[in-house]
Amino acid sequence: MELGPRVVKILLLGDSGSGKTALMMRYFKSTFDESYTPTAGSNMAARKFNYKNTHLNVEVLELGGSTGSNLIPQTFHGSLSLSKGTSGIIFLYDSTQPKSFDEVANWIKNAENFLDIQGIVPVLCAGKSDLPRGVVDERAKAFAKENKLVVKN
Repeated sequence: MELGPRVVKILLLGDSGSGKTALMMRYFKSTFDESYTPTAGSNMAARKFNYKNTHLNVEVLELGGSTGSNLIPQTFHGSLSLSKGTSGIIFLYDSTQPKSFDEVANWIKNAENFLDIQGIVPVLCAGKSDLPRGVVDERAKAFAKENKLVVKN
């Protein structure tokens, strides 16, 4: 008996303008749009594919938000049902803006407070890494190690 596709849910969290929507568009549509439109609420996309003979259905949920410290708890509560069964979280920051990086700690704290993230693999990802850096890679690596995050640039 063949099972249906394995569902892999990933949350994208980070400040407004960090590149969450751009990352989703690159992954799901292989496109990039330089214009910026903030996400209101949340944005979700899914893609089916095979990996090592396993059928996967990858679902990515992006939570729009201003900053991690300004985050309204209802943003998380409203997305709580969508985040059930999450496999991973990507904390994305704008690598050109140190303030965006500084807010990652608040995004982590809010995720821990408002979502069930036990056993989830958290990833720290530098958005806009093709532009001149405002955040030094060593700082991001040290933060990731301290917070038990996987680093992806």
